[in-house]
Amino acid sequence: MNQEEVNYQDILEYIKEKIKSCQEIDKEIKEDCYHHNAPYEKMSSIIRYGILSNQEKANLFSEKISEQVRKILLDDYHVNGLDEISLALVGLEDVRSDRNIYNPFVLNLVDILISSQISAYRNSTNYENEFLASTRISNKNFKAFDIRILKYISSLEELSFKEKLSRNNLKMLVKYYNQLKEMIIVLRTINLEVPIREMSYETTKLNQEKLYEYPTITLK
Repeated sequence: MNQEEVNYQDILEYIKEKIKSCQEIDKEIKEDCYHHNAPYEKMSSIIRYGILSNQEKANLFSEKISEQVRKILLDDYHVNGLDEISLALVGLEDVRSDRNIYNPFVLNLVDILISSQISAYRNSTNYENEFLASTRISNKNFKAFDIRILKYISSLEELSFKEKLSRNNLKMLVKYYNQLKEMIIVLRTINLEVPIREMSYETTKLNQEKLYEYPTITLK
């Protein structure tokens, strides 16, 4: 894979330009979908194996869950615990205004849209719009991967204007961009067709073939 070194002064504009060049207007997904947030760094594994519970991840990757972590996961307010997967639905009409609502539209996480046909039940212990799935969510149930990198860049530009932008902020952006490209590589490798949508300001999807051809980047 080609790699390009970019000056830190240019990195915000560079990544913004690359993402914008791959944007194509897309239609809204009409089906109601569950939402599940995941870090960019976890997405390659999720694309390959689906979304796993904590226990399933430990079993698959031969990882032992420590007693300390086990106690945290089994706490009454850690509702997904060892064996369940936390999901959210947006736009519910029966949510109470005095309860917490989970917002899946997070700038530094990937928002995985999942078919509403999977089996899940509502649990409002922590969030009024939270649902739990009791079994692994297959990658065949993924409807889209939504990202908001352009808004994330905008937030960094605001920091730069206030002279509060650090090199670590830029390193994190580069990491997200490269991991986004890795997502495309894995999708191609396992022959899975799931749109990656850039949803910062409008409903657009990324031309994956075009983004695939761009080099990964390092910060000079």
